[in-house]
Amino acid sequence: MCHGPPGPAAGAGAVRCSQDCGGMGWCHPQGTGEGDLKNPISKSKFDLVIGSGRYPDRPERPSPAERGSMVAAVMFILSLLALALTYRTPAAGLARLALTAALAMSLTRFFTPVVARAAIRCGIVDRPDGRLKMHAAPVPYLGGLSLGLGFFISLSLLFRYDQRMTGILLAGATALLLGLVDDLGSLSWRAKFAGQSLAVLVLLKSGVVMSVATLPVWANLGLSALWLMALTNAMNLIDISDGLAPGVALFASGAFVV
Repeated sequence: MCHGPPGPAAGAGAVRCSQDCGGMGWCHPQGTGEGDLKNPISKSKFDLVIGSGRYPDRPERPSPAERGSMVAAVMFILSLLALALTYRTPAAGLARLALTAALAMSLTRFFTPVVARAAIRCGIVDRPDGRLKMHAAPVPYLGGLSLGLGFFISLSLLFRYDQRMTGILLAGATALLLGLVDDLGSLSWRAKFAGQSLAVLVLLKSGVVMSVATLPVWANLGLSALWLMALTNAMNLIDISDGLAPGVALFASGAFVV
């Protein structure tokens, strides 16, 4: 049966018909394995890809990024509902933490593609070298910027500015600035160590300190500084493959929550 002129996907199997259409239509020969069109189809309604049975205009499945955005939005809505239901109850603090995490996730999902496109446009990418950096394709830098924006905005909106929270925000801003400068250029290990030490000192000064009852104050301060420095550099060292550092951070954060 004849139909309109073939699209680009028709291939060589579509030939001009010389029987029922006076040579003005197109059809597939029988037995070509390309499939037969038994009934004429209006192209104004469907644009059938010959032999595949698929419609190009049909929406495809959401991409992983789109699914992540939908999950973040659902988490934010559920957390907001939980906070409203538990307001002025003992569970309100936990609901606020969940809402903060959901808001940070949603904001990070929003900012990540924007920052990634800007980094690619400016050529700020991490290229694989086949030895240490094993990712399959160049990966845009500046990912910490989207994480930092989600972190700072969510904490600023949902938490009070006491001494500890101010210290966390200042230390986080110091680490973020250090990472951005390192992404744009190449910092020496001395500069990185100095910046990390400054962030750790801010945290210790604000009261973010490990507390082991059997140890004196100076020992707790030393252990806290060592733990913070080691954790920061450990995450930096394993950030050499797609998903490795975020996966470790996810499991570590889950362990802290439990």
